[in-house]
Amino acid sequence: SLDVIIKKIDIFKLKKTNYFKFSIDLKIEFIEITKESKSSKIYNISTSEYGEIKGNFSIKDQENLALNVMHQGLKSISKELIKIN
Repeated sequence: SLDVIIKKIDIFKLKKTNYFKFSIDLKIEFIEITKESKSSKIYNISTSEYGEIKGNFSIKDQENLALNVMHQGLKSISKELIKIN
């Protein structure tokens, strides 16, 4: 079985007239438990991602930036998991 525990998630937004920054710090713990040997392995993975836009932008642009940064964080977590196995 696999338990996935979000240990920490910090989201930071900074908006000024012509500037928007979005960042996310994420720490996830994966606990892998094997039935046969009743042993467990714990993997702690962290990522920190950010993005920014400057100039004229819409609310939709801000939302897209936030979504893209979240996707970058999940991709980073996935890459770390691939390295482990």
